[in-house]
Amino acid sequence: MLLSAVRLLAAVRLLSAVRLLSSVRHLSAVNLLSAVSNLKAEILLSAVRLLSAVMLL
Repeated sequence: MLLSAVRLLAAVRLLSAVRLLSSVRHLSAVNLLSAVSNLKAEILLSAVRLLSAVMLL
């Protein structure tokens, strides 16, 4: 059950990352760097949340 929840969370995060990257095509180079930085922060935050959720179980 935990593994399926982890996979679901990873899939949701992947979809949001893909949406973010698809919208990046229309941005300038500066905005592109900012979007990539935000994406990295989002992935890191998701990993921390996931680890804390696993530790609570």
